[in-house]
Amino acid sequence: MNLPSGYEKILDEAIDFQFKTDSLNALAGEQKKKLEKLANAEKLAFKVKISENELLAASFQISADKKYSEAQAAMVIKDPLQQADNRAIKELDKQSDTIIKIVPVVQKPVETFTFFEVLTKPVTDPNEKITIDPEVPAGLIYRIQIAIFRNPVTPAYFKGIIPVYGFKVAGTDKTNYYAGMFRRSSDASKALATVKAKGFRDAFVVALSGNKPVSADRAAILEREWGKKPFVSIAKSVPETLIDTVPPTLSFRVEVIRSLKPLKDDIVEGIRKMAGNRGLDIQSLDDGNIAYLIGKFITFESAAEYTDLMIRNGYRETRVVAWLGEKEIPVETARQLFENLK
Repeated sequence: MNLPSGYEKILDEAIDFQFKTDSLNALAGEQKKKLEKLANAEKLAFKVKISENELLAASFQISADKKYSEAQAAMVIKDPLQQADNRAIKELDKQSDTIIKIVPVVQKPVETFTFFEVLTKPVTDPNEKITIDPEVPAGLIYRIQIAIFRNPVTPAYFKGIIPVYGFKVAGTDKTNYYAGMFRRSSDASKALATVKAKGFRDAFVVALSGNKPVSADRAAILEREWGKKPFVSIAKSVPETLIDTVPPTLSFRVEVIRSLKPLKDDIVEGIRKMAGNRGLDIQSLDDGNIAYLIGKFITFESAAEYTDLMIRNGYRETRVVAWLGEKEIPVETARQLFENLK
């Protein structure tokens, strides 16, 4: 098969973007493992770094998908008028006006109005310390007051609730301990229920502005402004159109097995390991079956090679299938489309 001009260059660019995506996702995964080992004062900034890496990875993934689409477009939108009498193309044309369309990408902000979490593994290290009198963001902030102590307490006391900060009470030797930061009273109220469920029955929500308490009426007025201002805002690249409006893409896939009943978790995990970075997709079919699909391949030959690998590793029902978006089509129909471009 003669590849169209520029096809290999576009594919190389797609692979490069995919490599960057996988690298950033791997980095974010390692950062998440380190997160619970950090002091509470460091966790907030570290979470922002993780979010930035995940959002950048999502941006690169969109670029990779776009390049894969361009590569496929170079393969299938070569001279459709000359192929008008071909049955395979006619069948595909009934399902889609065109095989590939590039979806515009726009920058949209991801905004954080709440910092509150309960760790699954609470901090137990007695050497961990709670930050006292940290820098306070501008504007209205709701916090949950949990306790007031004369002597320092460790994070372990708060049973995994983060972030917790201490603020010294002026003119005394006491320290108020607060959990979370919220721009909106509704979010603070939901978190308060969680805090009370952890055993802190006397906890309550306080509203502060400039780190000074304000009345509920004053807080309601301030929230009209500050309830729209996030603590953190990060730009994220997203498709301009909704997913369900994107025209379907033709791809070959490796179907490991299809079954009427869900496979056991250990079997699925084995398939997932074999799939690696190509990913495992569990798809419900119209006939009630469940298909276990690996990857999306541009050519039948590349999918067939992976199928052989799976068979050699004991997955003897593995075969190549073809999909147009979310709809399965005959493999021969998809292959015929490529054959006619030789």
